[in-house]
Amino acid sequence: MTGRRNGPYRRSAWLSADPQNWRMMTSEVLRVANDMNGTRHADRRGRRLAMAAIVLEVLLALGAIGGGIALILGPRGEIIPLSVSALSGSPFDSYLIPGVILLTVLGLGPLVAAIAAWRANPLAPLMAVAVGGGLLVWLAVQIVIIGFSTSPPLQPIYLVLGLVIVAVGVTWELEGRQRPNPRGR
Repeated sequence: MTGRRNGPYRRSAWLSADPQNWRMMTSEVLRVANDMNGTRHADRRGRRLAMAAIVLEVLLALGAIGGGIALILGPRGEIIPLSVSALSGSPFDSYLIPGVILLTVLGLGPLVAAIAAWRANPLAPLMAVAVGGGLLVWLAVQIVIIGFSTSPPLQPIYLVLGLVIVAVGVTWELEGRQRPNPRGR
């Protein structure tokens, strides 16, 4: 058979002996390889941040669900030894409503955020920021109403946890914005 070949064996610019075409091909291959390496690194870092958010959110949820249930079942300090007099000057006469808020907002909310992170929902980083911010607001209100306490050191521990969750969420969101798009869009 003589003449031109058809199909995938057809001679193209990629197969020509022209050095200019080889330079273009080499630079294109290197660009694609670098993009893929950057995407893999960013994806790996994104997965690590997602896993960190999941662990921190589940940790917060477990503590808040346990604390919320204890406050709901013992709203006058029967289960958790808390004095109702600490609530004087607040809108609450028992720990029932704070227990419901603790259970729903800081217990179930982080679980929803952790599930979103597990499912790679694009809103998961912002949900992590919201969870950490919600915890910080809860602590600020708690400190204003009943004061700061280091015995037991729950407030300092949860303050650090809230700050770390916010930092993970913000870092994860910024990583997602800087991640190269392999499709060029």
